[in-house]
Amino acid sequence: MQRTIRAFLVATTLLQPLTAWAQAPDEAGAKEIEESVKALGPKSLSKPGIVRVSPDGAGYRLALDMAKLLADALAPMTVKQASPLTLKLAAQADGKWTFDASNPLALTMEYLAGNRSASLAITTETGMVKGLFDPVTLLPREASIAYTDGVIGLRDARDAVKITLKDIGLSSLTKDLADGRNDVDGTFLAKDVALTHGAFPRPEVKITAAQVDGSYRIGNVDLAGVAALYRFWRGTDPGKEVETLTPAEREKLKALLTKLTPGIDEIGVKVSASNLASQQGGKGFKLEKLEYETRWEDISSRAALVMQTRLANFGVDDGVWPKGLEAALPTAAALNVRASGFDMVALWADAAQLRGKAQTAALADDHFLKLFLPDGRMTVDFSDSFVRSSFYDFRLSGQIFVGRDTRKPPQGVLTITAKDLDKTVKYLQDNAKTVPIFSQASFGMLMFKGLGKAGPEGTTVWDVKFEENGKITVNGQPLPGR
Repeated sequence: MQRTIRAFLVATTLLQPLTAWAQAPDEAGAKEIEESVKALGPKSLSKPGIVRVSPDGAGYRLALDMAKLLADALAPMTVKQASPLTLKLAAQADGKWTFDASNPLALTMEYLAGNRSASLAITTETGMVKGLFDPVTLLPREASIAYTDGVIGLRDARDAVKITLKDIGLSSLTKDLADGRNDVDGTFLAKDVALTHGAFPRPEVKITAAQVDGSYRIGNVDLAGVAALYRFWRGTDPGKEVETLTPAEREKLKALLTKLTPGIDEIGVKVSASNLASQQGGKGFKLEKLEYETRWEDISSRAALVMQTRLANFGVDDGVWPKGLEAALPTAAALNVRASGFDMVALWADAAQLRGKAQTAALADDHFLKLFLPDGRMTVDFSDSFVRSSFYDFRLSGQIFVGRDTRKPPQGVLTITAKDLDKTVKYLQDNAKTVPIFSQASFGMLMFKGLGKAGPEGTTVWDVKFEENGKITVNGQPLPGR
């Protein structure tokens, strides 16, 4: 029932005419679609000539004048060129509608203010957008975007940036859940990526990657609730502050925010880059593989932030570091962190009180922190984190607690484990003549070994304890110099 009501709200407020779209395209149907699109988007869509819909064979053709549309949205920048967007719409037997467009992208903008200037230019050789949507909610059920030979240029008085991409792809899929909520999953891809920046007299920096790809996820999201909130703000004057809302508007907004709380359970992104390199003056570093993931999970209860990074085969060009030092670079490394103890629901409920600026300023400095961290601290867990090469292998695990008052030291225990530590020390000592810094490193490693204790399978273990008074101990011994 709740799901039906939410769908009904979206349909009646945003897209009332869409349920009556004619299966046999005609001018009346085109007019209905045009008015519906104007009601859905930003108010600038209502300006004459920006949206045009006409019958086209077995469907409709929807044309957007992007230059006029972006002129308002991007002010004070001046839109010099913006390629139009033309979508073909067609009804399917199941009541869904497809959309399809084949438009290369071209966008040029300038910003001029006194002695300051900047410009942005985006172009592609080809472009394709297609997918499937529900005419009741207008939510994309499926979507894919593909462009070739993309170029992005940004220039101002101090710097010039250029990005080139051979192939660009993006896909999205929306799944229905219970109670009118949805999962949104997607992927993205870019090949032959190159970024250069730098303007005379600074040397140019170039960053390249054979491929950048990944995925994103928005889990258990109340898209209908988000749409209702959008409709409310669209119906008010642009830039309207909370203090200027009428009593009726305040009550309506409070109800929307309270119902939404917080409207999402998970959001995250994964990114992977292969054959990554960064050079300045023809020299720099290279990385065979870089993977990164960040996500918020359990947002509707006690939220946690997860961050994971992995890299493989880090290297440098000759001359970047002293000869021989490149052997110390890791062949693999990973850092996995989970920070938990956040209460997004309480923070959202507080926002629903709709305090004005003066009321918010009068709150205690730690008001929001107390809501965000109800236990007075966040818990940070480290797991499956390591750095290793041909002559060293270190791992990190453990848990620390960080309080609301960041002036106070963290507490907890981190465990560092080394495999074949004697092999590491011997390598440093054997190569100390050709790489002088290895001599200092071997001495430090021997001191570090002296604080360690024997672990399983020939490992050396250091339990580093952070105490409330700021004291740090290693396997029960005070850390030298503390």
